[in-house]
Amino acid sequence: MKIDKIIGQGRTADVYLWEDEKIIKLFSKDTHKSNVELEFDINLKVYESSKEKGIAMPKPFQIVEVKDRTGIIFERIQGSTMLEEMSNKPWKIKFFAKELADLHHGIHQCVNISLKSYKLDIQSQIDKAPFLSEKVKEKLLEMVAELEDSNVICHGDFHPDNIMLSNKGPIIIDWTNARKGNKILDVVRTLIIIKYSSTPPDKPFIIRAVLKQLKNTLYKEYIKHYLKISGISIQEVEKWEAPMGAARLNENIPMEEKNNLIQMINNKVT
Repeated sequence: MKIDKIIGQGRTADVYLWEDEKIIKLFSKDTHKSNVELEFDINLKVYESSKEKGIAMPKPFQIVEVKDRTGIIFERIQGSTMLEEMSNKPWKIKFFAKELADLHHGIHQCVNISLKSYKLDIQSQIDKAPFLSEKVKEKLLEMVAELEDSNVICHGDFHPDNIMLSNKGPIIIDWTNARKGNKILDVVRTLIIIKYSSTPPDKPFIIRAVLKQLKNTLYKEYIKHYLKISGISIQEVEKWEAPMGAARLNENIPMEEKNNLIQMINNKVT
C-alpha cells in the first residue's frame, strides 16, 4: 500500500493518510519494532477496556511495514484539537476546562489489569531525574512507595492538545503513555503540564500575559470541576506535585520549565 499525504510529524514518527478513513503512524527507522509493538498493545488494551464506558479514542487496527519502517494503522479522526479551539475561542475557556475534567474523570472509570504500573514507572523516572540531589529523590521515592495502587486506566499525558474535537464529539488521542494506577497521579501530571508549561519567548509581552491568564483560568477551572465530580481533595493533589514534577524532569521540555519544577520540588521537599 502506498502512503498518502503527510498530516503530522513528531520526534519519533510521521503520520500519513491511509485508505478507508484511516491514518498510519509511521515510526523512524531507528525505532525498534518492539517499541512499536508495545505502543500498539497499549492502544489495543485501552480501546477494548474503555469502549464499554463510552470513552472515545482512535481504533488501532494493525502493525504494518512500509519502506523499511514500521507503522500502526489507526482510525482517522478529523477535527481540531481542544488547544486550538481554546486559542480561537478564549472566551470559552471555562467551558473547555470543565469538559477537560469530565473527559479525564471518564477515563478514570475504566480499569485494565494488564497495563504496566504507573507507580513503578514514576518511581523509575524519579530515580533517573536530573538536577535533583540524592536526598531529595530518596524522599520522593519514599512518598511514592506509600501510595495506594490501583488498576484504574491513566492516560499518562492528558492535556488539551491530546483531545480532538470532531463532529462525533471529543476524541482522546495519544495513549502511548497509558498505565494502570492511582488516578491522582494522572490528574497531577495534567495540572503540572498546564501550570508549568512555558509560553513561547518570541511572543510579544501582551500575548504572553494573555496566554498566562488563560492558562491560570484553565488550571483553576479544571481542578475545581474534577475535585467536585471525583470527591478527591485539593490536599491530595498538592501532595503529589513534587513526585510528578520530578518525573517530568526527564522529558524534552524547555529549561525554563525545568527550573520552575526544580524550584517547586525543592520548596516542597526540603
